[in-house]
Amino acid sequence: MTDPIDLIVSLPDGRKIGCAEYGKTSGNPVLYFHGGLSSRLDIAFAHQLCIDRNIRLLAPDRPGIGISDRKVGRTLLDNVEDMRHLLDTLDIKSLPVIGWSVGGPYAFAAASALGDRISRLVTVGSAPPLDYPDAVKELGLLIDRIILTAPDSLRPALSFFISVVGYVPRPLLKMQMLLEVGSKPDREIVKAMSVADATDFIVESVRQGGDGILDDYNALKLPWGFDLKDIKQNVQLWHGDQDALCPAAAQTFMAGLLPAATVVNVPQEGHFLLHKKISEVLDWLTA
Repeated sequence: MTDPIDLIVSLPDGRKIGCAEYGKTSGNPVLYFHGGLSSRLDIAFAHQLCIDRNIRLLAPDRPGIGISDRKVGRTLLDNVEDMRHLLDTLDIKSLPVIGWSVGGPYAFAAASALGDRISRLVTVGSAPPLDYPDAVKELGLLIDRIILTAPDSLRPALSFFISVVGYVPRPLLKMQMLLEVGSKPDREIVKAMSVADATDFIVESVRQGGDGILDDYNALKLPWGFDLKDIKQNVQLWHGDQDALCPAAAQTFMAGLLPAATVVNVPQEGHFLLHKKISEVLDWLTA
């Protein structure tokens, strides 16, 4: 099996964006947006499947995370412009998109702003707009709720606290994940991972410190700059019925705003259901 590779693309403003490439370089392209407190490495488990399916899965780090240069004050639509340049550089005319968890809103932004360049869209356990009733209160991870509600005055301390995650012994970090994920299906998935597989994507997310993670969540708090009702592509919102991290009701709420959306509720699965359902997701996206 060939190893995944990292691409580095220079942007017009002088920054660089880093992107993992899984599967086959010559395969059918799919764009993936990683989760929160995460990085391009959280979809590494799909590498062999993408080789088998002749898929080129592109997983960029967002600015300030992993190997992508930071952009202070970035918005969801700022990230779209980075993606536009990435696709132009790679000479990709159009492709489908996946967004997991906090990556969901970034995927919606791409679908809204890039139009025909995004053919189809799947979100998995997507974070909702924060004007959804009780949106923050219903998020299952304590760190998510803290980041989204902390006053700006606490940002330096919070950034330092997040950066410390990179120094936690890996076995302890995996144990903490097992405590935090909340549902039995998710605990089973995390427990079955090696220590490296369960922690690499988290540690990589704070390679540059905690500011990139705070920027990531702050973009969700700002006005998104687009309406879900303007997204014309076919959308599937996948959600595990035992997901304790993102509320099921939020998926129904978002589906009601999207013109062509279906909620795919998966019994006996949690927030990490993509580990079990990646094959079906890719089948639908590339049909």
